[in-house]
Amino acid sequence: MDDIYLSGVRMKNLKPVSNKPSGVNGCCYKYKNGVIKLFNYNLTNYDKENILSHLNKESKIILWPESLVFKKGFFKDKLKGYYMPMAKGDNLIALRNKVLTGKKDISFDEFLSIYYDKFLPELKKEEVLLGDVKMAHVFLSDNLSLTDTDAFDICDDYCEKIYKYNLSQVNYSIKMLFDYIISSELRFNTSKSVLSKETFLDDMIKDISKVTDSSVNSLLTLNNYKRSIKWD
Repeated sequence: MDDIYLSGVRMKNLKPVSNKPSGVNGCCYKYKNGVIKLFNYNLTNYDKENILSHLNKESKIILWPESLVFKKGFFKDKLKGYYMPMAKGDNLIALRNKVLTGKKDISFDEFLSIYYDKFLPELKKEEVLLGDVKMAHVFLSDNLSLTDTDAFDICDDYCEKIYKYNLSQVNYSIKMLFDYIISSELRFNTSKSVLSKETFLDDMIKDISKVTDSSVNSLLTLNNYKRSIKWD
């Protein structure tokens, strides 16, 4: 860690961002109001190009890299990671655990409103192919937000197919959240619900069915999941 620099400042005594900060490709640390991700392998030229292409991009739902992190070298500094804003709220794993332990309740109406009225309109604007979207990388506060953006691919030409694929990845993470909660015989707060869970899953299945073969497993899982639920 001694040779790691962000904007010319040497990084010392960084603390992990969570109890499980490490993944297959790197580890995340707290720094000021954001997060530093350090990779545990030598980045390829494609990795570097991808990160640089997303640097300081504006988005209401994707937390893009804001600064680069380098390891000092004798002849040349080496790109080792990036700094990004701290996501607001809980990721879907933390949210699931809080619901299951009774520490938090979720209004299904509020969740649907965020998803349909705030998140999806912004997702349609994102000209990027999402990658590695999973529960740990999706956060919920006043909107849904996506982290770990180095896995997002460059997209030069926006098209509807990319939006559908992006949607399928996010939906699968949300489906997993529902799966854990509902299978544990807990229920969302539906006292004022105007749109049922069944309708919501119908929409997910309809969207995913329009995508390429890469979504076949997600589609089958959602259909099986829907048939297994005892609706309120």
